[in-house]
Amino acid sequence: MTAIYGLTHWSDRDVDADADRMGTVLARYGRDAHEIWRGGTIALGARHTFLLDEDRFVAPIHARDRRYAVVADVHLTERAELERELGHSGGSAAALSDAMLVADALEHWGEGAFDRLYGWFAIAAWDTQDQRLLLARDFIGKRPLYYLRAEDGTLAFASMPDALHALGIVPRAADEDQYLRLFRRAPLSPDRTPMAGISRIMPGYYGVFTAQGATTHAYWKPDLTPLRRQTQRDYETQMLTRLDAAVTATLRGAGDEIAAHLSGGFDSTTVVVTAARLLADTPKRIVAYTAAPHHTPQTYQTHHFSDESALAAETAAMYPNVEHVVIRSDAPTLAALDRTVDLYPEPIPNLCNMVWVDAINAAVQRRGIRVLLEGTMGNLSISASGVAALPSLARRGRLLAWARLGRGLVRSGWMRWPGVGWNTIGPLLPVSLWKRVMRARGIVMPSVATAIPLLPETLARVEARIAAENPTIDPAHAADLSDAMRYGTDPVGANLRMVAGNEDGSFFKAMLAEFRIDVRDPLADRRLVEWALRVPVERWAWGGEPRAILRGAMRGKAPPSVLDTRLRGYQGADWPVALVASRDRLRDEIDRMKMFDQTAGTMDVDRLQKLVDDMPPADSPLWTDIAYEIAYRENLLHAVALASHMRRTAGSNY
Repeated sequence: MTAIYGLTHWSDRDVDADADRMGTVLARYGRDAHEIWRGGTIALGARHTFLLDEDRFVAPIHARDRRYAVVADVHLTERAELERELGHSGGSAAALSDAMLVADALEHWGEGAFDRLYGWFAIAAWDTQDQRLLLARDFIGKRPLYYLRAEDGTLAFASMPDALHALGIVPRAADEDQYLRLFRRAPLSPDRTPMAGISRIMPGYYGVFTAQGATTHAYWKPDLTPLRRQTQRDYETQMLTRLDAAVTATLRGAGDEIAAHLSGGFDSTTVVVTAARLLADTPKRIVAYTAAPHHTPQTYQTHHFSDESALAAETAAMYPNVEHVVIRSDAPTLAALDRTVDLYPEPIPNLCNMVWVDAINAAVQRRGIRVLLEGTMGNLSISASGVAALPSLARRGRLLAWARLGRGLVRSGWMRWPGVGWNTIGPLLPVSLWKRVMRARGIVMPSVATAIPLLPETLARVEARIAAENPTIDPAHAADLSDAMRYGTDPVGANLRMVAGNEDGSFFKAMLAEFRIDVRDPLADRRLVEWALRVPVERWAWGGEPRAILRGAMRGKAPPSVLDTRLRGYQGADWPVALVASRDRLRDEIDRMKMFDQTAGTMDVDRLQKLVDDMPPADSPLWTDIAYEIAYRENLLHAVALASHMRRTAGSNY
């Protein structure tokens, strides 16, 4: 993994001092090698951490006979295929890093190369012929890339924004509008970040920058033609083939021990058992980490269970090359807040999960393991439930297929016919009518107004902006969480929006700096995601069995107790205990919100103060009530995380 940077003034103005400052700031992200190239009006640099075998082959950023000077933070997942396309036969590419292959691809195809690259990347390429800079990111945003354009014409880019702030061109300030969107749980505006004056290259896009201006272009345009006229076994085989390839790519360059997250759920189980199968004939071992609560609290959420360690242990026991480690953290929820806001340029709203994420990262670091596998993108690639096929089939008039799916869900015991009907009709109704029906059924869904700590006038202003950007949203009901809790009628469109909205690259870059760990997610593999987008939605619940393709593909490879469970694990289930332990720190954070103008004028601080004052003891049965979950986990902690990050971004002393 590499941190890249560069800048140009589009003039004869010297770039050396500024480039040196940027490289110094990024040193913690790349400790193994540093290279810099100066090409008259521009400087490009890269800080390297060697994680792949080929990374040690650091080539010059620009060769004299080449058009492009290139720096790249890249992990190719289909390296051999790219080598063949570029004409590297035999072992001619053995001494080429992934970044060098990217440079070759740009020489061959220009900006057309970006769509030919499979893997995770952030790339900067200076066109020495046309005097333009190309900036590009992978389709799902696993590598970060920020930039700024100053009034004096300066253009600068970097893997992490602290290098841009080091230039002193834009002040450290929070973009209040973007933070308010995050408080509302809305995505950031395209190209924007929470930092005023700093922009980002969007996943699946590349930008072209010249002295005259800039344009952005989407290069990722996946084929969405459905893969029909195949048997269910065909889909299972295709999934297995792509899974094996995706996991193999993430194992590249890993040491003799590979760490992995392992819960009781489908996604992490699939990653671990696939890696275990692929490594069975090697001396390499997997160390699988499971986060478990110290206590065994109940949860208001039906069909959930609190401790996933027993199921995870069954998975690990199936493979002799898997060692199982259970992590139980007793750290207070806000223990790592200061480090979190200093380390991550994007806010981390789910502080409950950061408790066990940090504990696992620390355990991996102590053991000296460099690669950590996870499976957070499973919903996009392998584990869609398929229930969203009900409204989708009905909307498209495919009533026979709808009836077949409904009958299967009823026969298998997943639903009753009234549930089939409601899951079909509900997503097709206007929000207002849907809510009335839900109330008639005795179900009251929480609204954002109760889960978001903004003052009413602030929330109304944010909602108006969101509604203006999205004309299909009903402004009268834009503040409802309920709409997000309904199945959509366009599952493929929802997945495409999820891909476009993913922004975790800076999170993993920060983990590299803090823990020296390279986090890799094979379920975010482009080839796997593109295949999943083409699978007919009803096939995911074929025969009335949700996640039918994955269950079939993993049968015999994962424990029946995992594959057949109808429950879901609830991560960080003992969060109330950790929260109560942070009561004093919460009071301090509320006081700081009152003193910081940007939060005091927009947030309902009095409501947050009352939540802290009225907090039940850790063993109170009130914590099993959904209202308390929303008030404290979704409202209070979300507010504290964002407000603290906002103050730090603004450079406030509060």
